[in-house]
Amino acid sequence: MNRNERRALIVLGCLAFCCTVGLIAAPALIQSFEEVLMKRLADQYGVVGDLGQELSISSDPDDEAKIEGPLPGQETVLETELLFTGSIGVTFDRAQVFETPRQAGLASDEKLFEGRFFTDPSFEPETYDFLLCDITVRNIDAVLDDSASTQGGRPGWLFSGIVAPYPFAELVYFDDGTTDFMGDGERGFFDLPSGATRHIRTGYAVKRAGFDPDACEFRCGLGPSMRYRFLFQALDMREENDA
Repeated sequence: MNRNERRALIVLGCLAFCCTVGLIAAPALIQSFEEVLMKRLADQYGVVGDLGQELSISSDPDDEAKIEGPLPGQETVLETELLFTGSIGVTFDRAQVFETPRQAGLASDEKLFEGRFFTDPSFEPETYDFLLCDITVRNIDAVLDDSASTQGGRPGWLFSGIVAPYPFAELVYFDDGTTDFMGDGERGFFDLPSGATRHIRTGYAVKRAGFDPDACEFRCGLGPSMRYRFLFQALDMREENDA
């Protein structure tokens, strides 16, 4: 075998080796890029609000929060599915966690869903706590979509479609200061004309195991949106923490 043939074999061997390594390494590289992207999503998580801070939540696609991806020219849109056009303001005024609705003074309130803590009879109340939030919603210039309605077809704003805890927790108490939406399939809906403000109180069944009142998170929109979120500390009112 002459020198040129040896050189050709070496080159072919190197190419084969590189291809083999590339095929093996490709999934790891893809995973690495995904990890980088997710880290950037976590670091640049859209707009974040705290207790007492109003977030202006917009459905305008021109206002969509975006971040650059791990590769040049790559871009990710932090989408929020909202059933309105325009903007509303949302403020978490107060958040408290209790052992039960009774401890929060809500045991006999008609706005506790079906008069019970849980709407799902399979839940075991002793494994849950009760997160009570006071929230202000202000209609800046928003108009409801035609598809936004109760189960009976009545137009209304669905509170959980605007902001909801993450991870999911069941909404078991809702009070918008009115009795406008109290029928079947209407609980959790409210009216919000243009320019109006509603002071709303919501209660959630949160699993006692793993729930951290120092790190409450609420996300805005229907689905796992990362465009707007609230991060705050809830005041722990549970009896075992009373001094």
